[in-house]
Amino acid sequence: MQHKLFILTFGIGCLLIIFMTGCGADSDDQIDEPINNLPLVRKLMIPDDFAPEETIELQIIVHDPDDDTLSYTWHVTAGKLDSTTARTVKWTAPSDVRSVTVTVRVNDGPDSAITRSKTVTYVSERLPDVQLERIIPGKQAAGVKLGDPFNTVKALYGKQDDPIGKNRFFSYWRETNIGLSGFVDNSNRVASLFIRRPNKAKTDGGIGVGSSLKRVESEFGPAEEIGAPNNKHWYWTKGIEFSYNADLSVESIFIFEPIGAAPPKRMLTLNPKLQKTTEIILYQKLHPKTDTFSQ
Repeated sequence: MQHKLFILTFGIGCLLIIFMTGCGADSDDQIDEPINNLPLVRKLMIPDDFAPEETIELQIIVHDPDDDTLSYTWHVTAGKLDSTTARTVKWTAPSDVRSVTVTVRVNDGPDSAITRSKTVTYVSERLPDVQLERIIPGKQAAGVKLGDPFNTVKALYGKQDDPIGKNRFFSYWRETNIGLSGFVDNSNRVASLFIRRPNKAKTDGGIGVGSSLKRVESEFGPAEEIGAPNNKHWYWTKGIEFSYNADLSVESIFIFEPIGAAPPKRMLTLNPKLQKTTEIILYQKLHPKTDTFSQ
């Protein structure tokens, strides 16, 4: 009897030891999931600026500490990519957007990724920097040519102060005060331009806002017409007009298509080449704080 009891006790003990040992083994032998290290960006090859419709190569150079297989996803807010899933892609820039955000996402697993973004800004390929501060009577001012689509103006300077209304007027005085305004025609092409403070555009002779009337006459000669109340010098055949203050300093410069002679007074507001000049006065009354002819 005692022998049987001993055997039973011994058996139960062995089973208990096996059970405990087995549980311990399961715990000791459990394999933890390896820690995933995110990819490391060594270089993000995205330029600071772009020219309209330029094709640019974009690239991201990444090292993965775990040697995981990497996948790429590119996105741009404007323009066109030749691929969105390669490490190196080609991007064709838009023609009428001032800035574009480029984003690339790098995945090294289903739920593991890093993202990098960069904003690229427009740089005019059409005009060198010196041209942005140049006035050519009857042709251009501040980087904008008469006849340019208004999208060209927006590409250079962004969104205008107010939507273009029935009077076809635009201005850059409030959000981005660059001292530029003007009119567009019914096809949304620039028909005339105004330069005022703080714009630094100048003629080839160095005449700009703040110049003396004496310097104006030294470059352009006597005015073809002096406008009432004797504070405007019109050069109709050249396509430029200077407005000046009581101190005979230039306050604003008007660029328009040249015409052969001064139009009759009664026709001044109807001449299509002047694009409704009298509406400037109406705009002054509606927007007294953004007076075209003020300093």
